[in-house]
Amino acid sequence: MPMMSPQEAYMLGKEKFVLGHYRAAMRMAEPLYRQHPHHPPIVALYVSILLRLQRPAEAVAIAKRSLRTVNLPVHRTSLLMSIADGLKQLNRFEEGIEFVNDELKAHPDDPYLIELHSHLYSMIDKNELSAPVSDEAWNRGLHHIAIATAYTRSVMDTDQLQTAVDRLDGSLQTADQGTEEASLIMKSTGYTQLGHAYNKLKRYDDAMDAYRTGNQLHPNQYNDQDTHARAKSLLDAWTPESFVGVQRP
Repeated sequence: MPMMSPQEAYMLGKEKFVLGHYRAAMRMAEPLYRQHPHHPPIVALYVSILLRLQRPAEAVAIAKRSLRTVNLPVHRTSLLMSIADGLKQLNRFEEGIEFVNDELKAHPDDPYLIELHSHLYSMIDKNELSAPVSDEAWNRGLHHIAIATAYTRSVMDTDQLQTAVDRLDGSLQTADQGTEEASLIMKSTGYTQLGHAYNKLKRYDDAMDAYRTGNQLHPNQYNDQDTHARAKSLLDAWTPESFVGVQRP
């Protein structure tokens, strides 16, 4: 069998990760990380696998170390998301939020960071703390899907929801026309959030259209073996013993 290039090994490891074959993905990603410890996509994959295998302390340490040399916003945000996820597993979620807040002070115009900020605050039911951040960014002219998504998530239970829907729908249409750069994942997230908002407004047909569009951006055919493998991997990682001593937030 011919030796794989780093790119081929990375793509195979990522494929295994997406399918939920976390231990198989680790067999690809760990030697890659040892060889290329400063390559952001490889670091991100390795950290994500560590988190799925319930090794959050290692994941957080590696992600924090990598932040010192990673400058591209999308890569930094990915690492920050992993840090927050890992700290949550370690029952240090507030520390994760503080970490993201510090990053946002240094990079106030990063739309993906603003979206992550909103996501974290929604997890602790404190949307009122994140809504002003995305609203202020929008009013400064940062009309990006990520920011519109963040604002919509933050005002779901307020009288500002229709304003948020108008912003998000407009941003998505702009991106669909190719005049705004946005990842497929972000667009899918945006359409899903738009579906939630339409549902809240009792515009059910519009909600279903938004959900359908979001799902079509990353079509995925069901595979019985992959589903069973993903479930087994989760059961192996999250044993009853792993919850001993874990306190409710």
